[in-house]
Amino acid sequence: MSTAADRVLLLDDGVVFTCQQSGACCRSDWLIGVDEASHARLRDVAWARHDPGLGDREKFVPLPFPLPGGERLTFARRPGGACVFLTADAQCAIHRHLGRGAKPQVCREFPYHFVETPDGVAVGVSFACTAVRAHHGASLSAQRDEVSAILAGSTRVERLPEPLTLYGSIELPWADYRPIEAGLLALLEPGRAPLPVALLAGSGLLSLCIGLSQIEVRARREGRAPQAMLAGSLAELAAGGYRRLLDIAAGAHYPRRPSLTYLAPPFTWLELSQRRMSRAALLLSLYRNYIRFRRARGRLPDVITGGAPFELQAVLGTRFDADAPGVDAFLREYWRHVIFRKTLTPLHGIFRGYQTLLALYSFMKLAAKLYARRAGRPTATLADVKQAVRLVERAFVLHARYTDLFRLTPVVTVMADRLYQQPSFVRTAALEA
Repeated sequence: MSTAADRVLLLDDGVVFTCQQSGACCRSDWLIGVDEASHARLRDVAWARHDPGLGDREKFVPLPFPLPGGERLTFARRPGGACVFLTADAQCAIHRHLGRGAKPQVCREFPYHFVETPDGVAVGVSFACTAVRAHHGASLSAQRDEVSAILAGSTRVERLPEPLTLYGSIELPWADYRPIEAGLLALLEPGRAPLPVALLAGSGLLSLCIGLSQIEVRARREGRAPQAMLAGSLAELAAGGYRRLLDIAAGAHYPRRPSLTYLAPPFTWLELSQRRMSRAALLLSLYRNYIRFRRARGRLPDVITGGAPFELQAVLGTRFDADAPGVDAFLREYWRHVIFRKTLTPLHGIFRGYQTLLALYSFMKLAAKLYARRAGRPTATLADVKQAVRLVERAFVLHARYTDLFRLTPVVTVMADRLYQQPSFVRTAALEA
């Protein structure tokens, strides 16, 4: 059996991370799971001798349900919401007094994210982390030994399904998926095309893959050799720098009758994640939000910034400028990394995962506009965009079980699939500003 040191690490040097010890991740409202071994190691420590501020305060509280990692305990919180072990100078009392190795695995692991693939372990980082969003630190390659040590203790290594679902009943082995991902990443490289055009071209690439795969399946079923082969077509596109796809995408225009209805499911998920809902209430909220986004107007509860209800039409009137200083580079870094770390593919399949990425890109723009409007700005800035990406990362991509919404009722899946297949969806999501 191979050890963690023997495992091949797939590292994305487009992102960097070194902990800045800001304590931001210890002040969030996440449930930080404490495993049994860490609890046994920490529960009997005489904390008052190390830090009088900790005193006899309760350090751990039971969870109402076990977390996906099996943890049944979490840290107690201070009145302001910070972890009980977060000191006044934003340091971890466990780390300070007992060393980094004494912290629960989930604390040592954040912001890393691991996915096992046939080529090795894809190492991702969370953009919920302040240091990652600010691009502070060293490349992951420069920290290979540290990453390997963290991976060795991880119980949260995801595994890609084999084969992967491309679309519907069409399945692909990993060898066929590899050049598709390479193409999606290449399209988002800096300097290749404006970001909206690159996103449109990525959707075109997947549509082409679906069509070619259907041709191959049909030919094999009829006992003949297919005229067009997926692998050869992808190699030809790559050799040409994907120029044909980019030229087609560059000619796309914002729809005359755009519809933002695809934002109803993620907005409803935010509502559901903040308050308990019965299934009937969930469906009512979903349809209510569907109508509001279809009309692009209506009064909505602010589940994004936590402020007072807002008028959708007014927020949509706030400008999102993808060419504002720093915005393009930051968004390319984020969305390329979402694809690299396989965050959406295992959950939704390749096609649906990419369409979900486009929907979340659009939702991110809505959130950035709302953050800007709350601050009295007519146009979203890089700071607003980073706040919006943090929300998307936490609520939909890496730290929340957004797919639970689809499991609660099949209506959401049917609605999302129909919305994703509308001809105007991709152009609206990518080009709406």
